[in-house]
Amino acid sequence: MLTSSVHGQPQAGHPMADNTAKIAVSIKMDRDVYFPGELYQATIEVTNPTSAPLLVEAPFQEYGCVSVERKAGDKLIPTQDPRMGGGCRDHGPAPTITLGPGERRQAVLDVFGFNGTGWPSVTAGSGMLFDPGDYVLRYDYGGGAQAPFAIVVPKLEADAVARVRDEMYSDRPDRRDPHPIPAYVQVIAFRWQDESYICVSQNSINDLWRPKPSEPSLLGLGSFKRVATSQDPVSKLSATADADENLTIEWKTSSGRQERFYYAASYVMRDARERAYKLMIEELNKDD
Repeated sequence: MLTSSVHGQPQAGHPMADNTAKIAVSIKMDRDVYFPGELYQATIEVTNPTSAPLLVEAPFQEYGCVSVERKAGDKLIPTQDPRMGGGCRDHGPAPTITLGPGERRQAVLDVFGFNGTGWPSVTAGSGMLFDPGDYVLRYDYGGGAQAPFAIVVPKLEADAVARVRDEMYSDRPDRRDPHPIPAYVQVIAFRWQDESYICVSQNSINDLWRPKPSEPSLLGLGSFKRVATSQDPVSKLSATADADENLTIEWKTSSGRQERFYYAASYVMRDARERAYKLMIEELNKDD
């Protein structure tokens, strides 16, 4: 395991280190089992368990390490070097806070980091890892904590796409104005342990990279989330989008039942990508 100095923690014996080491930490994942590429959330809470106020390094900011590690027997194997991938920070003195007796602070960790701050990026800014196995999410702050979870590969039952608003695209934004191309959101039905899960991609695909209807593909799915379930296997799946990109998802089960689900438009990874693209264009225009 990495040493405390690598993790950017204060040296033992320092009052700040002594105070911070007393902080209790807990982690709760939003699921015990994930599919490869699925969006995730972890709620992390730190608590001052003592009867006195403690001046400590501020959690969820410039201090401590967050990592996803794979179980291999009785060993934990880091899935990336946290010093290189954004899981650790040590950029000089960290901000400090005072936690009162019994006081708690909480943050949500997802693909956008703690509370959307962009740090840490423990899965490279995407959904859950793709390799199946048993894992833990670790937070090395205070007393430290870890939460176990598993990644499994479900059976792909059906695949559909819904046409959404055109994407603006240019392969050379510095030389060519963006132009619209047809875009789609992918909907997938997975089967796992006697239940089917209807999932919606949080990215979009376009006519430059779109799976053929006869060849269901996860390549365009990217980060996705589960939105509905079916006890019976799904035999047929379709999806249509309205002008506001809300989806009407319909499926037929193996028993002949027709099911429908209304998905209110929300495509967090696509929206983040579009914001980054607009920012890039704005920066390029400043140079002109």
